[in-house]
Amino acid sequence: MIFPTTNAFISQDKVGAIPIAIQAARQRSVIVRILVPGNSLIEEKVQQLKQYCSDHIIIDVRYIEQMSETKATILVVDRIESLVMELRDDSKTTLFEAIGLSTYSKSKAGVFSYAAVFENLWRQSELYEQLKKVHEQLKIHDKMQKEFIGIAAHELRNPIQPILGLAEILKSKIKDAELYELLDVIIRNARRLQRLTEDILDVTKIESQSLDLKKEQFNLSDVITNAMHDIMINIDFLRRAKDMQ
Repeated sequence: MIFPTTNAFISQDKVGAIPIAIQAARQRSVIVRILVPGNSLIEEKVQQLKQYCSDHIIIDVRYIEQMSETKATILVVDRIESLVMELRDDSKTTLFEAIGLSTYSKSKAGVFSYAAVFENLWRQSELYEQLKKVHEQLKIHDKMQKEFIGIAAHELRNPIQPILGLAEILKSKIKDAELYELLDVIIRNARRLQRLTEDILDVTKIESQSLDLKKEQFNLSDVITNAMHDIMINIDFLRRAKDMQ
């Protein structure tokens, strides 16, 4: 069964069409499969129908999007018979007012074509449910990732300020030129690490669309020179450490 609107499902349930189909399915030991737009009322109705079916799995329902363009309720039964009812106005309370032209057929070609349409929609609804589950899992993982980035950035930022403060104090007190230069390297790299943690936090702000861009001018030549200077000092320090061994 395919119901293009929730009202169509409710009206058919009221007139007893769905319970009759369930009763026929019980007698033939088959399953009634229903495609219907979902909402809280429909889900409640479905639970009632499943309770009516007791312990036997006679009804299987999957939810689809509301079909605003189509005006037909398609019923496919046992791949032998088909009943197509035009849904004239699903807001009407009586079947006579709601339903328009109806076609009943035992033609194999007609029934098989409707069955093929139903099977295709049924598979699509299954894929849609799987995609929804994957999407929810991705949302959870994305949230966990953002939380981890935020925590990691804060944990990295906390020890940087004491390092900078103590290095600045030592730098102001020592007279040795070599130690002064090494402390200068420590301070520059600590500040670089500080900027890195701020950049990591900015990533979370970008994703939450709360980042305020601040444009600043800088001297690219100075940045490259300082980086090369730090590298040369590190190389020299490693060479001396190796010689001492």
